[in-house]
Formats: sequence, structure tokens, C-alpha cells
Amino acid sequence: MALVTGDDLATALGYPTPNVDPSIDACATAAEEVLTPLLASPTPENDATRHAALVIAVDVWQSRTAAGGQPVGLDFQPGPYQMGRSLTTRVAGLIAPYRDTGALAQ
Repeated sequence: MALVTGDDLATALGYPTPNVDPSIDACATAAEEVLTPLLASPTPENDATRHAALVIAVDVWQSRTAAGGQPVGLDFQPGPYQMGRSLTTRVAGLIAPYRDTGALAQ
């Protein structure tokens, strides 16, 4: 079972399901590929890890669809770039009990 699917992401974004956009599936896959190496093996599949994967998938989707790769507010001010090191630190609290301690020393 996947931590996050394209249908989960489409629902979170308010798009109709079932999902028909392959780029939404690609963002869900990318989120799982970012998160899985940080988690213990076998990957714990619970609400916290699924929510963390969904948060990352939404960030990937917004980065992919926003102009210049970053969100722009209603006042036309660009938001922060979200695809850097902070991508996983935003979900660090959610995945803290499930982290692979070997992944911390790389």
C-alpha cells in the first residue's frame, strides 16, 4: 500500500476523483520517494506517515504548477521557495517516532 496516491492528492487539492491527471500521480510518487528513505524499514503506514506524505505531495504539486516554482499571494508577493531542505523539516514532527536513525547520519 502506498503512503499517498494520486486520488488522495486530488481530494486534498479539491480536484474531482477518480484522478485522471498523470502529473498528480507523479507528484504523489515523488512525495513517497522523498519520504520513504527517511522512515524505518519496513515503512510504517499509519495516519502520521500518510499525512506527512500528503503534505510533501501538495508542496511538490504547488511547486510544479505555480509560476516560477513558488506560490504567489493575492498581493502578488512571491512566497518562499518550498523545494529546498525545508521540504522534509516541515513534516519532521509527524515522522519523528518513525524515522530511521541510520538515515540521520548520512
